[in-house]
Amino acid sequence: MKTISKILMLCITAASACVTTTVLAQKVTGQATVTEQSYTDLNNPLVVIGDFKTDYATFQRYKIVLQDIRIVKGEEAVKLYGKDAAGGVILAQPVFGNRFTDYKMLAAGSNAIKNTPHDGICLNGTIVSEDKFLIKREELKSVAIITQNDENGTAKKYLNFTTAN
Repeated sequence: MKTISKILMLCITAASACVTTTVLAQKVTGQATVTEQSYTDLNNPLVVIGDFKTDYATFQRYKIVLQDIRIVKGEEAVKLYGKDAAGGVILAQPVFGNRFTDYKMLAAGSNAIKNTPHDGICLNGTIVSEDKFLIKREELKSVAIITQNDENGTAKKYLNFTTAN
């Protein structure tokens, strides 16, 4: 019943993700305990924290504030999440009190972010993909424009999100 109560809480805040979350919870409930070895057995896994898709580096950064970690592999992963899940999927829920946000939510909530011309985004000075950007809301300290050269030496403008950690 623990999983079902979490699903109901997610439905209140993200009705569109409710169906997917319900299916995943039913499919994954019987999985064995996840170990460090389980993570290393995956090949470039898709990571889903709450309702946000992200990458393995983000999962590693926030692993201490995640719970109910499950792994889906093989055909089941691809069936549920598409070809991005060919290397497996790590599913996790934030521990109560840890709220995450992605770039789309930050931009939607701030005209300054949304309307500032930029070539990409950075997290603490490191270029990241917009579709994999995920941070804890409490950690965001500032947003500023920085200039970095790309691989061709061309100066590019990036929105740099600075976090507390």
